[in-house]
Amino acid sequence: MSKAPSGSVKEYDGSGDWFKVREALFCSSPGNDGALKAAWCTWGQPGIEFEIPNRLPNGEYLVRVEHIPLHGAQGKPGGAEFYYSCGQLKIEGASSSAWLPTRTAKIPGMIQPGDAAVTFNIWTKVKSYPVSPGSELIIGGTTWGTADGSSKGVVKQLTKRTIGMVGSAAVRARSMIGL
Repeated sequence: MSKAPSGSVKEYDGSGDWFKVREALFCSSPGNDGALKAAWCTWGQPGIEFEIPNRLPNGEYLVRVEHIPLHGAQGKPGGAEFYYSCGQLKIEGASSSAWLPTRTAKIPGMIQPGDAAVTFNIWTKVKSYPVSPGSELIIGGTTWGTADGSSKGVVKQLTKRTIGMVGSAAVRARSMIGL
């Protein structure tokens, strides 16, 4: 997500700071055939839902949803595919303690062709997905699944190092794309 600095997304070109509010990893352990299909939490899902961290300030935001198929990566740069969709979001009713994250990145540049997350070889007997693509998940963001598939749960990043379970979300956003 990226907050429109002028207050209006109609005038915003997306060149500002972006932050990650959700990531999806493995929801079941990769098998001996590699990290294919059902091991990924997003497999077979008709769309993407995510909780909007309740500490973000009021305003208009751009939202970018990415899906990165790795079947062509095979351990080398340039093989991953990138599918993304963008939308606009308006946050209202934020608390007085709202803040913008400081762990941000720029687009383009957030993901590099040689990053381990996009050169990951799904065809080998891997047991985990060691790194998520892009910038760090912000405090209040959510992760679906785990690096080794030991949980299908959703966890919330409470601090830089502490993770706890998420209750029901008061606000959810849904992308317009299917996977």
